[in-house]
Amino acid sequence: MSRSSSSPYAATHPLRDDRDASARTVFKREPGSLNHYSLRIRNAGRAEVTSASLVRTEGSPALGVESARVEIFDEDSGDGIGELVLRQGQVCPRGPATLDAVWIRYTVLGMRHEQRIPLVNGPAVRCR
Repeated sequence: MSRSSSSPYAATHPLRDDRDASARTVFKREPGSLNHYSLRIRNAGRAEVTSASLVRTEGSPALGVESARVEIFDEDSGDGIGELVLRQGQVCPRGPATLDAVWIRYTVLGMRHEQRIPLVNGPAVRCR
């Protein structure tokens, strides 16, 4: 089945990462430091998306979510930049600790859904 904007899949799983792929997302931090990452998720569907929340993340276990505020980008109003506060682990892994995808739970067309959203240029933290 095609996943175009007119398919049932796209109607009930309309969220996309809308972050600028050229934005710098590799940060150097001390172990245990906090890092604020702007999360920009766009509703690519026609139906309104409400009650969005972070369910889980995928990536390095050395990069944990301290807190999350999820907003869905509305093309009409321009609103919708959420924020994840990530904590670098106390032990530094080799290479950068990365956040590869987020799982978002939301309501669309009166039904609750969960969707995995790969982050095009997700944050990475390298210990100093």
